[in-house]
Amino acid sequence: MSLRLSTMDQDTRFKMKIIRSLLVAVAAFFIACCASAQNVGTVTSHAFAIGKGPGTQGFTSLLCGSAQLAVGQSAADPICKTLTGDVTLSAAGATTIGANKVTLGMMATLAADNLIGNPTGSTATPQAFPLVNCANALTYSTSSHTFGCNSTAGTGTVITSGSPAANQLAMFTSATAITGVTRAQPVVCEIISTSATTCNNGGGAANNGTYTTPTGALYLKLTIIGGGGGGGGSGTAGGGAGTAGNPSCWNTSGAACTTPVYQAGGGGAGSWATPAGPAGGSVSGSGTCAVSIIGESGGGQVSNSTIALALSGPYGGSTILGGGGRSGQQGVAGSTAVTNTGGGGQGGGTNTTTANFSGTGGGAGATCVAFISSPAASYTYAVGALANGGTAGTNGFAGGGGAAGRIIAEAFYN
Repeated sequence: MSLRLSTMDQDTRFKMKIIRSLLVAVAAFFIACCASAQNVGTVTSHAFAIGKGPGTQGFTSLLCGSAQLAVGQSAADPICKTLTGDVTLSAAGATTIGANKVTLGMMATLAADNLIGNPTGSTATPQAFPLVNCANALTYSTSSHTFGCNSTAGTGTVITSGSPAANQLAMFTSATAITGVTRAQPVVCEIISTSATTCNNGGGAANNGTYTTPTGALYLKLTIIGGGGGGGGSGTAGGGAGTAGNPSCWNTSGAACTTPVYQAGGGGAGSWATPAGPAGGSVSGSGTCAVSIIGESGGGQVSNSTIALALSGPYGGSTILGGGGRSGQQGVAGSTAVTNTGGGGQGGGTNTTTANFSGTGGGAGATCVAFISSPAASYTYAVGALANGGTAGTNGFAGGGGAAGRIIAEAFYN
């Protein structure tokens, strides 16, 4: 009985081993099948392996270049992309923000009444710090590098009123007001003795008047020319002398030629008695002219001595405007200088009577060019009046008159 049971146990164990072997074989088959399905295909060296999905045989690979990223796609394989725009990526994996890429909108919000800066006095990371709302002047400490408030108001004038229009210059009219000035070009005021122009305020027959500085003028340029002397009369005897030229003057106030600031003297008078021509005018006054020009002398005396020959009179001196009296015609009276040039009159010529002597030409007035910065509201002036020529002597002719002077006042705004 016991022998039979032993035989049955052996059979049972044998069958069970066979069953286990079959189960292992079946499992191995399925495992090998699935493994084979996912390993068909190759992957490029250093590339990403991309599967085709569950139950799909094979792989694809994705090889990215240096510093590229694999970027997933919707229902498609990933693709390699290089970062562009504000940020770049290196092959080492470091990101860099480009220059001028961070905008104010990208920055963190800032508390009200704060500034971003570095108030530390040395190199440091920027930080936010509050503005100081001061009733008086704002201060800054270079030792503590902090802002504060002054206990008293700051000094200086704040312009509080004024209404310059477009394209005008804003000019101070008082400590707290401005006005608009439209005249950028110089305002030229030409003052002459024979006409009262719009800028000849108060001018009269004596050529004296008051110059009013145009509003907003920054500086004045003055050209002052003295009057020319009259030419002398001619003759065998008794030719009359001309009248000396009159000065043109500029002053701060009062009589213009009484201790003037600038004076351009008149030219000397022509004469029959003195053979040498008279000198031109010279510059004087308490101020210094930027340019000082002495007037040209008048021409010297001529004579026909023992020859019965008519001669033209000597020339009158000229200024920077020219204008001296001169004529090539023999045996006539001297020519009058050109109006308001300050030129001297021509001396009277001789006729054919022998031993006839001309008068000398008149000297020209001097010229002064001056600049006045920060001009006053007004000035006084006098323009040198014209000078008469000398009367004719025996067998002679009269000398030409000297021209009046001129003042040119130019007001500049820039």
